[in-house]
Amino acid sequence: MDKREQPSPDPGLADGIRIIRSNAEIVVGMFSKEIDFRFGYDQESVQWLDAYIEHIRLKEWTDEEFSQLVSNLGSYLGEALIRCFGGAWMLDQRGWAVRWDAYNLAYPFIKVAKQLKNGAEDSIYSFFTVTGALRKGGA
Repeated sequence: MDKREQPSPDPGLADGIRIIRSNAEIVVGMFSKEIDFRFGYDQESVQWLDAYIEHIRLKEWTDEEFSQLVSNLGSYLGEALIRCFGGAWMLDQRGWAVRWDAYNLAYPFIKVAKQLKNGAEDSIYSFFTVTGALRKGGA
């Protein structure tokens, strides 16, 4: 079956991916106005965002604010992973993930929430660089 004959993805899944990509673009647009380099889907921007999370993580957040922050920053992190290392969005019982194959996937929303709660020990930048090293190594 060639690509043109493949069934279209679940409409709910497609809508979810569209929302994720929109949220990621909001993050890029917001931070592009705040910093002195081109914020995008790259290692330098993920490193900056990691430091930003460390700066804001001890703030008092309502549950709704925390969820929205995780949604936006996780969307961005997942899109950065995809644009730098390939992969595609998928949804499973744990939530949204970036998947490369049957055995290799990452959960950017969970990682952002962990750094917001636990700090640098759950760094999104370390997560990003380790993922990159594994992807370039053929894992």
